Amino acid sequence: EGSLSVRGLEGGEILIDAAEAARPYREAFRRQDDAYRASLRRSGVPYAVASTDAPWHAPLARLLG
Repeated sequence: EGSLSVRGLEGGEILIDAAEAARPYREAFRRQDDAYRASLRRSGVPYAVASTDAPWHAPLARLLG
């Protein structure tokens, strides 16, 4: 909710409306996640997503399970 201020690596500050940015961000994340998942599956590499707001051991257990 609200606005988010982001400082760019090359200077300057950008004001982002969080509600406006959420959907495009989630869609871009999903596309990138799908690409990683497909590429790793073709290579036979296990893959699990870990959320930074949850305990790390659950996705690790699924990955190793």
